[in-house]
Amino acid sequence: ANVYGGIKYLLDVADINEGQLSFTYITKPVPTGEYVIEVLARDSYGNEQRFEAASYALTNQLNVIAQIPRTEYLPGEAIKVTGELKNVEGEMVTAATAYVSFEGTESAAKIKNGRFEYEFKLADAIKSGRHSVTVSASDELGNSGAVSVLFSVTPVATRLELEMPKTSASPLESIDLTPKLFDQANDVMGVLVNIEMKDANGDAAVSNQYESGKKLRYNVGQYAVPGDWKVKASYGRLKSESAFTVAEVKELQIGISGAVLTFTNTGNARWRDDIAVSIDSAEQHFKDAMRDSIKPGASGQLDLGETAPSGTYTVSVALPDRTETFENVAVANGKKVYNLDFVYAVMLLVVVGLIAYELTVLLHKSRHNKYRIGNDDLHRLARHAQKKWDEKSYEATEKAKMIEDYKRMTLEEIKRTEEKMNPPYPADKPWRRRVERKPSSPQKKDEGKGGDMSGAAGFFGAF
Repeated sequence: ANVYGGIKYLLDVADINEGQLSFTYITKPVPTGEYVIEVLARDSYGNEQRFEAASYALTNQLNVIAQIPRTEYLPGEAIKVTGELKNVEGEMVTAATAYVSFEGTESAAKIKNGRFEYEFKLADAIKSGRHSVTVSASDELGNSGAVSVLFSVTPVATRLELEMPKTSASPLESIDLTPKLFDQANDVMGVLVNIEMKDANGDAAVSNQYESGKKLRYNVGQYAVPGDWKVKASYGRLKSESAFTVAEVKELQIGISGAVLTFTNTGNARWRDDIAVSIDSAEQHFKDAMRDSIKPGASGQLDLGETAPSGTYTVSVALPDRTETFENVAVANGKKVYNLDFVYAVMLLVVVGLIAYELTVLLHKSRHNKYRIGNDDLHRLARHAQKKWDEKSYEATEKAKMIEDYKRMTLEEIKRTEEKMNPPYPADKPWRRRVERKPSSPQKKDEGKGGDMSGAAGFFGAF
C-alpha cells in the first residue's frame, strides 16, 4: 500500500519465496508529497504481519539555474541569458523545453545537453530601474521549474525642460520655476540640475544646483533691476532657457525733518525726474527743485534754509503722480534776502562801465594801426618769399641732376655698342691685320669746339 495524506492505495500482490520479497513499481502521475510503503505478509496458515518497508518523497521539481553577465544595463543593450536544467538528483535533463519571459513576451530558448541560452535586446525607451527576466522549463515527465534573474536599467538623460508658469513679476513678488530632466522613458529623473539666473544687467542672481522635478521659488527683491531676466538650466550637454520680466516701479518716499526734505527712492529704477518744491508764506513765495538722480534704495536731501529766509512756511512737493504738502515748516538760519532794486542798479552800473572801457580800447587801436603794417606782417612776408626761393632752387638742382644722369647712361650705351662692332685684335695671332672701316663721308668739325663730334656724343659734348 502507498499512503499519501492519510489515504491508502493498494498497489499489487507479490509472492514471498524463501522469505524474500522483491517488488518493483513505476510511479504514475500522482500528487507530490511524502509517501510510505507498507507490506502485509500472510502465510497459508493465516498468520500475517504488517510492517513499514520504506518511505520516500515524490517531487516534480526541475532545478533551473540561470545567470546574466552583469546587473547594470543601458537602454538598447543586449542581454544574454545562459543556464542549466537539472533534476532533484543533480543530473542534467536533456529532454526538456525552456522559455524566457521578459516584459510580457515569452520566447523559447535553445537547449543542448541540459544547457540553454537566449539573447534579447532591451528597448531604447525601456523604463529605468529594476527589472527581472524569468526562465521556465519542463520535461516530458511533467516535471517543471522556473527561476528569475534581476538586473537594473541605468537611466539616460534625453531632454531638459524649465517650467515657469509666470513670465513677469513686480518687486517683492515671486517667480516659480521647475527644472525637469527626462530619461529615455520620458520619466523625470531625480538628479541635480545646474540653474543660473541673471538680471537685466547680466549680473548673476542665482547660481546653484537644484533637484530635477522639484519646484524652486525665487523672491524678486524690492530693488531688483527692471527688464528681462534670463534663466538657464543645464545637465551635461542638455540645456534649457527661459525668461521673465521684472516690472519697473518708480516710487519716491518724501519725509521732512526740521527744514530738510528727504527723498528716498523705494522703487527699482533710478529717479531722474526733477522734483519741484514750493515754499510759501503769507508774504513771500520761493521755488526750488531737487535735480540730482537717486539710485534705488538711496536718498537725497534738500535744505530749505538755502533757498528761503527764516520763517514758517507751507511746503509743497510736486511729483509726476501726486503732490505732498507739509504745513508749518519752520526754517531757522535761512538765506538772507537783499533789496532787488539796489542789486539791479549795481549790476547796471558795472555793465555800462565794461561797455565804455571796451569802446575806448577799440578806438585807440584803430587810430594807431590804420595806416601801417606791423612787424608781424613783415616777418610773415619774408618767410613766404624765402619759402618760394627754396622751392625754385630745389627744382633747378633736381633738373640738373636728371640731365647729368641721362648723359652718363647714354655715353655708356654708345661705348658698349662700339666695342661690339670693333672687337679687340687677338694677341696670339700678330700676323693678321686688322682692317678698320672708314666712314663713307668725311666728318664735320664742330667749329665752336674745334673737335670731331657726331651723334649723341656730339650732342652731350655741347654741355
